[in-house]
Parts: sequence; C-alpha cells; structure tokens
Amino acid sequence: MNIPNLGRALTVLAKAEAAELNAHADVDAFWAPSEIHALVSRGEARRQRIARRHAESIARAPLRIIDREAQKRGSMERGSPRWQAFVGRFVRP
Repeated sequence: MNIPNLGRALTVLAKAEAAELNAHADVDAFWAPSEIHALVSRGEARRQRIARRHAESIARAPLRIIDREAQKRGSMERGSPRWQAFVGRFVRP
C-alpha cells in the first residue's frame, strides 16, 4: 500500500509524543510533587488516541499499515533510536 502522506502522519505522532515529554519536563522544572505527574499522565491515552486518529486520517490508513509502510520504506520504526531522535526535534530544550 502506498501512503503519500507518510511523513506528515509520522510527524503528527512524533509531535504528540513530544508534547507528553514536554508536559512532564515542565512539571520537573517546577519541582512539583509526583502527584502532579499523575495528573499530567491522566489524559495521555485520550491524547494519544486523538493523535493516532489524526495520523490515520492524514494517511488514509490504519496505524498498523502506517507502521508497516514506514518499516518497509526504511524511514523509521516507532520506538527505534532513529524515532527517538526524530521526536527529539520537537521536544523543547
């Protein structure tokens, strides 16, 4: 299956993952208690689901097809060191 917007779909997923990392980094920066991390993580599944649906809408394919196509093209697999470097581009310093 050819996905012309694969890069855009992967960018949506990377930005969502980076947003979670940024939120936890903000909590760490203010030396907040650990309960605050739980509050930040509380809506994580919902936000990930929204990002997944957005990526699927852009690619016009389910997430497993997006992952398979990314692996087949050799661009990157989610969870790989290359993916972490890609997500790192969207994380605030």
